[in-house]
Amino acid sequence: MSSRVTTHTMFIDKECLLKALDDIGCKYKVQGETIVTERKDYNGDEIFMLRNGKFVFMHDSAAMNYHGQYGPSYLWNKNQLPVWLDVGSFLQAVDAAYKKAYSAKLEKLAEEERKREEERKRQLVEAKKKQIIENAKAKGYYVKESKEGKTVQLVLVRTVM
Repeated sequence: MSSRVTTHTMFIDKECLLKALDDIGCKYKVQGETIVTERKDYNGDEIFMLRNGKFVFMHDSAAMNYHGQYGPSYLWNKNQLPVWLDVGSFLQAVDAAYKKAYSAKLEKLAEEERKREEERKRQLVEAKKKQIIENAKAKGYYVKESKEGKTVQLVLVRTVM
């Protein structure tokens, strides 16, 4: 006798989970916070569902026990997938692809944050330079600017008559 089983996973990012499914070649449909995979078992579609901030995988208990011995002729492989993986193997493949996608996403976010920080610093330097120039001109100085690499040098000159 089989039953519907909920397997808890560490998948928290929907975008990365979808990328992982793409990477391993598993087709799916997104229905709100539910991802319906192409995998079918005795109880129907195997799905990822968002619960408490993590995706859980819902499947038939018997789909965990066959360890690929039935291949594409697995009794409940209704859509005839070329290779039937038991739930454990399937989730390991998704996990490996998910970690890769999540890592790439974190690197991308870190790069974007670094660029924002560089831009913030550049704007801060420009604002400070503008303030110094305005103050110098208000006091009667002529401002001459020179650059040496990334260093900006402001030379203030006043002619006395």
